[in-house]
Amino acid sequence: MVTVLLVTVVGAGLARFFNTYGATPTLNADTQEILIKPGTRFTSLLNDLEDRKIISDAYKVEVYLKLKGTTAFKAGEFLVQPQMPLDELWELFNSSNVIQYSFTIVEGDNLFQIASRLNDLDHVQFDLEQDPTAWSIDRFEAATLEGWLYPETYYYTRGTRASKLIERAHRKAVAEIDSVWRLYSNKHLATKNELVTLASVIEKETGVASERAVISSVFHNRLEKGMRLQTDPTVIYGLLPDFNGNITRKDLRTKTPYNTYRIHGLPPGPIASVSRDALIAAMQPATTELYYFVAKGDGSHYFSATLEEHNKAVNNYQRQNRRKDYRSSKP
Repeated sequence: MVTVLLVTVVGAGLARFFNTYGATPTLNADTQEILIKPGTRFTSLLNDLEDRKIISDAYKVEVYLKLKGTTAFKAGEFLVQPQMPLDELWELFNSSNVIQYSFTIVEGDNLFQIASRLNDLDHVQFDLEQDPTAWSIDRFEAATLEGWLYPETYYYTRGTRASKLIERAHRKAVAEIDSVWRLYSNKHLATKNELVTLASVIEKETGVASERAVISSVFHNRLEKGMRLQTDPTVIYGLLPDFNGNITRKDLRTKTPYNTYRIHGLPPGPIASVSRDALIAAMQPATTELYYFVAKGDGSHYFSATLEEHNKAVNNYQRQNRRKDYRSSKP
């Protein structure tokens, strides 16, 4: 009877322990980030949690989890909420709910801007060449990655390689470009490279989304007439990475492969990342008889059919009435 009584008491104690201990809140008053590296030992993790004052007794937690048969956990970086119950904490360590960081490619970003942002990211292994023009065809299956990285926000976990983020952005760009190429046709654009090139110029010139198709029509009309495109963003791109932010008359006269004041037709390749909307605008321009536009200073443009009208608009918006907060379109 004594033995039976002892077993009953012990059993009741264990049952009470199991029923209550797993609901015991952790001690942390603030949210904490816990990094569990691959190969971390069970006891090492518990000791770390005790050192960080998330649990009070690593040995007791070890006994509880072993008796429960749930000592497994995953590697990763986890966000532990204040006073999370012990059972929920261990469920978290067995889930895929790891901390996510974000990397954004903005519409109109060029490779140099993208490389700079990648360099500044937290918790990323930068395994690419410092010069983004050296990001190679062998790795990415593209002659150049300019224009072939899709503008979007990409999420990643601690320790992700920069090359993996770029590969994801490239795959997304290829999918979008292929889709638009299949859906639309355009007699001026013979290749996908020409599509992306024109779309990138439209992207850089567009400050107001509703103007994309009209800006596209200006470039298409000029191409149809054999006129030079004469667009500043291409001049600037030809001066990268040494452009200081101020375009000069000398810059406009300097012949580079991208200076559309000096060359006819499209530049040899894209000058920035492009959105799907810019790709569609390049393939489907508005129907107009416009050949010129000038920035009004608020991101929008004044469009003209004749050089005389254009010169008057330039005089009005850029010489006489230039706004103090003047901006053309994308930086």
